[in-house]
Amino acid sequence: PPFTPKTTVNMILSDDGKVRLLTETLRSMFFPAPPIDSLMPIPKDVFIDGFITLYKPDNYFFIERKPSSTSGRPIQVQVLGMYGGEIPSDMKDQEKLIRIANSTPLIYEFGSDIVTQTCKDIDWSRYKLGRRGELPSGPVIFVVHVTSPQLKYLGVAKQAIGSDDVIASEIKFAVQAAARKLGEHVKRLEKDKAAGQVRKYLERYARVVSETLNKMIDTDTDAVYTSLIDEIKRRRPMVFEDPKPQEEAVDVEE
Repeated sequence: PPFTPKTTVNMILSDDGKVRLLTETLRSMFFPAPPIDSLMPIPKDVFIDGFITLYKPDNYFFIERKPSSTSGRPIQVQVLGMYGGEIPSDMKDQEKLIRIANSTPLIYEFGSDIVTQTCKDIDWSRYKLGRRGELPSGPVIFVVHVTSPQLKYLGVAKQAIGSDDVIASEIKFAVQAAARKLGEHVKRLEKDKAAGQVRKYLERYARVVSETLNKMIDTDTDAVYTSLIDEIKRRRPMVFEDPKPQEEAVDVEE
C-alpha cells in the first residue's frame, strides 16, 4: 500500500506520486460541514431598523452571507452599508466602520482587527467611495457582524478579531457586495446632479433667447420660451427626466 502507519509527512512530500494520490483521495471524500445551530446572526429587521433609525441614511443595503466554516467551526458574516442622509462626510475611521462580533460591538484595537485590515485592502475607487489602502470616504458607514463559536480574538479582552483567511474572504465578499450597490446609488446621484445642472443652463439660455427675441421683433416671451423648452425636451429628453426613486434595501444571501 502507498501509505502505512509508518509513512511520515516528509516521505509523502518527497514523492510526487504519493502527493497526487493523497490529494485525489481527499478530494473524493465527503467532509460534512459543521452544524450551524451555534451561530448567532442578528435578525435582519433588528439589524436594519436599529442602525437606520440611528443614522437616517438616504439609501442602505443589507448583505448576509451563507454560513461557511474555518478550522472546523461555522462562521457567518452580515454587512449593512449606508449612504447619505444625515451621515456626515467627515467622520473618523472608527465611525465609518462599525465592528460587531457575536452580537457584541468591538470598541478598541481598531487598526489590528481583521475587519479593518480587510476593508482597507478593498479598492474603493471601483465604487466611487474612496481608494485602496484606506477606509471608504464620504457620507458612508459599513457595519460588519461576524458570528462564530470560539471566534479567535487577538487578546483576552476580545476587542479585535484575529487573522483568518476564510473570515477575511467572507468579510471582503460581503462588504464588496454592499459597496457595489452603494456605488450604483452614488453614480445615479452624480448623474442626476449633472443632468440638473445642464437643465438649469438650458432653461436660463432659453429665457435669455426668448427675452431677446421679444425686444428685437416683439414676440410673446412666454410662448417662445415654452416652444424652446419643448424643443429641448424633444432633443434631450434625459435632461428633463425626473430623478429615479431611491432603491429599497436589498437582502442578499450569497
